Amino acid sequence: PVAPPPVVAPPPVAPPPVVAPPPVIPPGAIVGGGIIGIGEGVIPGINEDEDDDDDKAISP
Repeated sequence: PVAPPPVVAPPPVAPPPVVAPPPVIPPGAIVGGGIIGIGEGVIPGINEDEDDDDDKAISP
């Protein structure tokens, strides 16, 4: 009698890598907004007004 061929388990399918979403930068976080988008920015000279209510890159 001929022995049946061994059952070969299918190779495991690796799950797709989870791509982390890009970090959300609040408006003004880089220029004229501080780290939370309020107040002066981390780049001096762009937004030098003392209001803490602006999150625009260049204040009017």
